[in-house]
Amino acid sequence: MNDLQHVIRAAVSSGNIILKLRDTNFSKTNKESNRDVVTEADLISEKVIIDFLSKEIKNFSYLSEELNILVGNSDEYWAIDPIDGTANYISGSKNFCVSIGNVCGEMLNKGVVFAPALNDLYYSSEELGSYKNQQKLKVIESNLSDSLIAISLPGKTDRRFSKDIYKILYDLNSQSSGILRLGSASLHLANHAENIFGGCIGFNAPIWDIAAGLAICKNAGSSYKLFKTNNEHSYHYISAPPLLLEELHQMLRKVLR
Repeated sequence: MNDLQHVIRAAVSSGNIILKLRDTNFSKTNKESNRDVVTEADLISEKVIIDFLSKEIKNFSYLSEELNILVGNSDEYWAIDPIDGTANYISGSKNFCVSIGNVCGEMLNKGVVFAPALNDLYYSSEELGSYKNQQKLKVIESNLSDSLIAISLPGKTDRRFSKDIYKILYDLNSQSSGILRLGSASLHLANHAENIFGGCIGFNAPIWDIAAGLAICKNAGSSYKLFKTNNEHSYHYISAPPLLLEELHQMLRKVLR
């Protein structure tokens, strides 16, 4: 069994656990904002994933959201979000998932996203391509005017940066078919890989939110750009087919340098 198969097993196992835990009286704590939350379910999911993959993958290196410490080899590791969309998870929305992606420098080549409430499994590698529930995914080029664009915003940002972002998003909303925010960057990207969204944009996104999703998009034929931020392991990003990617980059050039 290869590493991707082990990661699929870990994501599905932890996803099924958090789905069951949602009906229990779990504890929760706010982090940077009212929608940046950690729950007991996040911690349990994280432990399940790390314990399983530590046994199954030789020299397993990882960076996980709640521990927020890179363990092992910084040149190549697995970025783990035990629940991407925790605020959705708490509120009863189905838009949450487990996200595990391989990071090799800024190369994102393998990833798994499992949305247990939707029973949707996305997985990808350069060799295999990208799949949703065993059906191969292929991104098609689209015009901005015909595209829904998914937006991911950070839990906390400074006022001036927010003002610049919202001005750009106003323009983007008027020039596209609309901008949407589901509250899970991983699912935004997975949905882009199946052509629900024409493209995805995010600001100050931790690598564990986007590594798996960007790999799935890239291996389905899309493209991406990463932009470093002042926060370690966090990026602004754009994912879209090549022509739309360049158009979005031009619109965002004031904040994505």
